[in-house]
Amino acid sequence: MLLFILLENPLPPPIPIHEFAVAPDSLERMELFNPTSYPIDLSGYRVYIWSHEGSTNLWVMNGVVIPPGGLVVLDENNLTGHPSMNDTLGGIQIASPDTGVYTSFLVMYSTGYAYCDIPSSYPPPDGQSACAVLGEQDWAFSSYYLDETPSFGQPNDNLGTNTISGFVKDKSTDEPIQNAEVHVNLLCCPCFTDQRDYYDYTEGDGSYYLELPMGRIELEVITSASGYYSYFHPETLLIPYNFYDLTLDIYMEPIVGQEEEIPSEVFLKIYPNPSPGLLKISWSKGPQDVFIYDVLGREVKTLPGEIGGAEINLLPGVYLVTRGEETIRATIRPD
Repeated sequence: MLLFILLENPLPPPIPIHEFAVAPDSLERMELFNPTSYPIDLSGYRVYIWSHEGSTNLWVMNGVVIPPGGLVVLDENNLTGHPSMNDTLGGIQIASPDTGVYTSFLVMYSTGYAYCDIPSSYPPPDGQSACAVLGEQDWAFSSYYLDETPSFGQPNDNLGTNTISGFVKDKSTDEPIQNAEVHVNLLCCPCFTDQRDYYDYTEGDGSYYLELPMGRIELEVITSASGYYSYFHPETLLIPYNFYDLTLDIYMEPIVGQEEEIPSEVFLKIYPNPSPGLLKISWSKGPQDVFIYDVLGREVKTLPGEIGGAEINLLPGVYLVTRGEETIRATIRPD
């Protein structure tokens, strides 16, 4: 026996919120995108806007239709009221009148003027998305980015970039280092790409330039060059908001006579030990990595075995530097 179930009210398709403005009040609005191949009639759709101060229910007026692959802007002209979204924490949920199922969902944070877009080169988001404006440091996360040029009713412009640039120089002579490899590792929280590692090689003047994805990003910088100890920037760097240009000059210490001083049978060496903070580590290049642990056994840093040496800034305390079967106890003195 075959059982057929007829759904009189099938689930409505998801309708991404492609762009929205939270301020000023006179320009608060949202843009919806129809990802399907057929028109979607929004007549009677419920727009639920909430915040910690309260909530508002509005309805889309009759006759508002999104064409296939098209856009529609919802504002006080086609809603039953003004879509007030200017709040420090809020959200938008849009529900079908037939099923009550939410077709759009957005969480937004704002304390000021903002236009937030999804780039045209990025697929519409599924589930929760967000955009944020925090004082004068405007930044966005999840699937949206801040845009100074709104494009309501038109396809969104493509995503811009954040950048990091500077010079790599010899710490002793201040001369530029050519062909140094600058490696940027993204720790948190790029939105528009799964890529985490970015590389550039310095020019003849020692300069480097890297374009990074938009969003609030935490990153670490590692630099290596022939004849120099690898440079690990002692602090995690922050790109706080979009379209941000970060400048970082890097000074590397040359390896002078250390290869001759270290007997070939010595597998690992650290100096000075004790150290006032900067620990220099040398080892024979190879596939085995070097690990630094604190006294509780927690891993503090991993150094690639192929680079052969590094300078590391550590907090005062006792550490274990390990490579293969060899372990050296290192002490960092307080200033």
